[in-house]
Amino acid sequence: EENRLVRVRETNLGNLISDAFRHVLDTDVAYFNGGGIRSHIESGEITFNDLLTVLPFNNTGVVVEVSGQTILEMLEIAVSKWPEENGNFPHVSGMTFSINTLENAHQRVYNVEIMNSETGSYESLVLDRVYSVASNNFILLECGDGMTMFEGAKVASDTGILDVEIFEEYIVK
Repeated sequence: EENRLVRVRETNLGNLISDAFRHVLDTDVAYFNGGGIRSHIESGEITFNDLLTVLPFNNTGVVVEVSGQTILEMLEIAVSKWPEENGNFPHVSGMTFSINTLENAHQRVYNVEIMNSETGSYESLVLDRVYSVASNNFILLECGDGMTMFEGAKVASDTGILDVEIFEEYIVK
């Protein structure tokens, strides 16, 4: 099933949604969980109803400010079950990383780089630096999908804007 791919690997749609969150909410990085992406979009004209089938949960956009260490912990949880299907598989924007494919690896995520918005180039994640992260309320406020590292995180913006509206704004632009 095509819409199950978002639970095991990056997809164009997952990356597009993450890009939408990062650009519309103006953050360093964005994370979107694969399990939150529930459909695909056919080629051709896109309607708002198409977007609603992709993002049907009425989640809202949230921005938190967290350390690079917290981002690393998020990525570790997000890939912890890989290569098995996992609803929190990461679709990211403004960030790249590698996965150690050895299943018994102590640390699976390495080579994390964050885009420098001024230079457009990627730089190594700094564990004690504060970064702005965009995602949805399920992940950042409710610590859904096991994302307990966001408990007590500094909320920079709880937008109240539906994820589907963030996605729509980005596509329209």
